[in-house]
Amino acid sequence: MKNQNKGTLELISFDVYKCIMNRFSNEPIGQFDLKAEHVVNFFNQKEKQFYSGFFLSIKEVNTDNPFQLDIEAGGLFKIQGEEAQLDEKTLNNLLYISSPIIVYPYLRSFIANFTLNAGLKAIHIPSVDFAQQFRNRKQKD
Repeated sequence: MKNQNKGTLELISFDVYKCIMNRFSNEPIGQFDLKAEHVVNFFNQKEKQFYSGFFLSIKEVNTDNPFQLDIEAGGLFKIQGEEAQLDEKTLNNLLYISSPIIVYPYLRSFIANFTLNAGLKAIHIPSVDFAQQFRNRKQKD
């Protein structure tokens, strides 16, 4: 039987590059506004390595308790598989669906632990359906 696996991902590393928190009160954080942007950059086309990262901003909705957390983090990946087998659809799935699915839980965990260790109630950011997000983006294009 022919191998149906056209490409797989290897997570080489997860890194937090920037983490800035502004907090002016010890009051618990209530509702917050979350803005997230996913980016993909190829570092080494020949080795099929790329960076899948997030720019994330969390802001307190209540203006009496100013709070902001800005994070830049992501993972370095290597695509395993034959070059000829990586058609555009497979490559897009690896870059824009699979890689954020792998990285995002690390980011969620980092945020929860960071805020907890900072003396706040842990912030749990919501999960994301990256497959649906990618389909929505393709429909707009």
